[in-house]
Amino acid sequence: MKFYSALFIVFSLFTLPATASNFYAGLQHGIMNHSGDMTINDNTINSSVGLDAEQDYQVPDDSSATGSLFLGYKLSRDLSIELVKGVASKVTGSFRSHVPATTNNLAEESLESDFTSISFVGIWPVKGNWALSTRLGFSSWGVEYEQRVVDGSITDTTDPAYEVQKQSLTDTAAGMLLGVGITYGFNANVEFRLLAEQHFVDFGFTNIDLDYEALSLTAGAAYHF
Repeated sequence: MKFYSALFIVFSLFTLPATASNFYAGLQHGIMNHSGDMTINDNTINSSVGLDAEQDYQVPDDSSATGSLFLGYKLSRDLSIELVKGVASKVTGSFRSHVPATTNNLAEESLESDFTSISFVGIWPVKGNWALSTRLGFSSWGVEYEQRVVDGSITDTTDPAYEVQKQSLTDTAAGMLLGVGITYGFNANVEFRLLAEQHFVDFGFTNIDLDYEALSLTAGAAYHF
């Protein structure tokens, strides 16, 4: 986090290459890497399946596709503001590994999230129509956490007894957003860009705390009206 903060300070806010007007919009697509720490706080999860231990778990690094639409406005020659609506695809894995030795139960969790962010963007022209960009802002996340417990001794996944338990928990939270990128002004109206963004978010479910980080790498294009 300190690294991204230093980048934002070093890359002072400069102007974009000449554009048609102050408004612009576009889309971007790429990958998002998810990681975090999950803490089970109490025994409110169904104890009959043996997954209610109070324990810390590491959410494994995993990547999924991400896409977003954005709308921007140039506040001045050296500062813009952007509103982004994005979706991160579902990430599935064995996030919690605690199961009693007396059962054959297996636990599988998944996270499916979407986010809206607003950030201030500064651009530092490098050469010609190339420029570096920096951004600082906040993102609001909605996440659905799903726990699925299955009987590992049953090989037929269509067997009604295969799924022992399934439940979903949802939450919303806000966090900090830091980013750096590079842009290329193809002409007065069209701009291409590559962007790296880091999101820091803390979720609190009924009995689960999730300290969550998401790093996205995207490519996109903007049209200046």
